[in-house]
Amino acid sequence: MSLYDKPISLLIQNQSVKLTVHKTRVEITIAMMKKIKSQRNRMRRLVGLPSLPKMDWTVSELNPELRCIEFKLRYGINL
Repeated sequence: MSLYDKPISLLIQNQSVKLTVHKTRVEITIAMMKKIKSQRNRMRRLVGLPSLPKMDWTVSELNPELRCIEFKLRYGINL
């Protein structure tokens, strides 16, 4: 089980999740969340479930060392 499985599960359940990370971990956290989400999509398609919608994220500074990353699933049609 990955460190990112719990946040992805919360994201699927609540359509959004916030993570607090050190400023040097922002890029790796976003990359791993994208990777785990794509793995979940492959598993969902294998068992006949619809794919998850696209994921958006915003990064905000909490203090000089910490960042908050908010991930959201994007539902609906974008024009």
